[in-house]
Amino acid sequence: MARYTDLSLVYEGREASNIGTVESFTYVDEAENNADNISITIDNVDKRWANGWTPKLNDKIAAKIAWTDENNKKNKIDCGSFAVDDFSISSSPLICQINATIKPIKNEFSITPKSKIWKDVSVKQIATEITNASNLNLVYDSEVEDKIKELEQSNQTDSAFLKSLCEKYGLSLKVYDTKAVIYDVAKYEDKNTIAKISPIQCTQWSYNNSILGTYTGAVFSYTNSKDNKTISVTVGKSDRLLYINESADDEADAMKKAIAKVNASNRDLITISLELVEPMVVVATNCVDLFGFGGEIDGKYFITRVTHTISGNGYGQSLSLRKVVSRIGVGGEEDGQKENTSTENNSAADGMEYTVKKGDNLWNLAKKYLGKGVKMREIYEANKDVIEKEAKRHGKKDSDSGHWILEGTKLNIPGGKKDS
Repeated sequence: MARYTDLSLVYEGREASNIGTVESFTYVDEAENNADNISITIDNVDKRWANGWTPKLNDKIAAKIAWTDENNKKNKIDCGSFAVDDFSISSSPLICQINATIKPIKNEFSITPKSKIWKDVSVKQIATEITNASNLNLVYDSEVEDKIKELEQSNQTDSAFLKSLCEKYGLSLKVYDTKAVIYDVAKYEDKNTIAKISPIQCTQWSYNNSILGTYTGAVFSYTNSKDNKTISVTVGKSDRLLYINESADDEADAMKKAIAKVNASNRDLITISLELVEPMVVVATNCVDLFGFGGEIDGKYFITRVTHTISGNGYGQSLSLRKVVSRIGVGGEEDGQKENTSTENNSAADGMEYTVKKGDNLWNLAKKYLGKGVKMREIYEANKDVIEKEAKRHGKKDSDSGHWILEGTKLNIPGGKKDS
């Protein structure tokens, strides 16, 4: 526990201490899927409220936590600004329980259903238009900018539509009161760890490893709008396949969506929850190293949730983590059979030089110059060194087997024929 803790709660411009005695406070910091939220319990022992004040829905609460650790170092966390979405009052003794969530100032973002056909736009362009309309500043931390030919928003709120769109391309959406953050999950999992944690730093921990709901590959089927034929694209290995039937612009788009779906399904393969002896300055989306737990438990983990609790017992902090596991990338197996990827007879002289343009991917290049998208592996193997070098130069751990190719990279396409 922290040696000294100070909780600052400002309720509609008033210090919470002027309203009543705060018996307990919980702040949950989420990495993805759910909004950050707080829960407050206020008593009425000295009768400062209930007679003249009660909460109202959408009341605004700002929260901050400051504490001094065992080394007398001062730390602080700005939890954010929240809107009350639920409260209850009970008697004997008189207690008020308030729950609040971070929400955009403009409620239309998460309340009003809309319908629209989006054409020839990227995820970033869609997000920019939606966030501008909701007076939200957009932070787009991803290199996914491929054009989407057509996409329907059908009676969905902007919040639900944008969240679903992000998930299809391996991205996550986190919304605050004045900004929206869209980030590449793989990119954040590849970031450096910010702390090391051992069992001695935990009051208790719980580990889980489950293969249920995980996959080694996927078969993505969609209908080609030009000839109404069903096209199937296979990614990964055929051991445990996920079968997906959704819309896609083309084979490259289907492959990206299939990869994102499999990787999302596999994220919770290995999880662990920890209750810490001493609070740490960490936030959801950080990565940490676990050591000393033993065997497969040790390793790099991504923080999915941080829960801060302040009560009569002091300030406690718990973490929910998922282990950073290997992801499937672009390339691999087709219908369970490995495509012949031998390139030993393909020298630079046998192919053509190509400079990567914005929006390019290996699948489309292989389809255009080699006749089949599945031959993208030939391009990757022939240019592996330069692709990996460019990926690292741009701050990535690797190219994810050619999933990332950067604008300006010069590739040799073995056996490729120039456009006539």
